[in-house]
Amino acid sequence: MPVELDKDRLVILPSSYLKNRYLLKPVKAEYKLIKRAGWKDYFLRDIWELLPTGELRCINTQVLKKQHGVLGYFLAKIAKQILTGKNLMEISFPVPIFGE
Repeated sequence: MPVELDKDRLVILPSSYLKNRYLLKPVKAEYKLIKRAGWKDYFLRDIWELLPTGELRCINTQVLKKQHGVLGYFLAKIAKQILTGKNLMEISFPVPIFGE
């Protein structure tokens, strides 16, 4: 069947093109639950523990020490900004670029 084009070089579809109807219905399939080790099992297993209630607990003491250090740094920066009368929006977050 040759393709017909209009004056704007667009394809002219036959009148029966949109009249075809197809019956769509769900197909029964067997449900299989597949449990594979995910990224959490490889990367976070030394840091976090998943409790049966769904909560996460940090089990790595080095990570906890770093987090406490960051919190202390951030609170000291907030106090300094308030006491000097500067804007709180100018506080930078401590982001390690070359370290862990």
